[in-house]
Amino acid sequence: SAQAFKNLGYEGIIDNKVSLKFGAGRQYGTGMEGVDYDTQHIITFPGHEGRIRSKFSQFDPDSTDLSALTPKGMTPQGGKIK
Repeated sequence: SAQAFKNLGYEGIIDNKVSLKFGAGRQYGTGMEGVDYDTQHIITFPGHEGRIRSKFSQFDPDSTDLSALTPKGMTPQGGKIK
């Protein structure tokens, strides 16, 4: 469970099996558009949400604008960077 990972000091987990649950790999129904075999969900535990940012972003300790973290040449569409 998540509590076991929290007790070990983890701040969250990376789910690499998203496609099996929501994408083309799911057993029943139609998979969600845009969920590919390499799609990951990063799940943070309460209290660590503020540590999420794009791996392409420049660190700015004064900025709280998540849209400013969009990699150059990419545009957030519908809340998802494409």
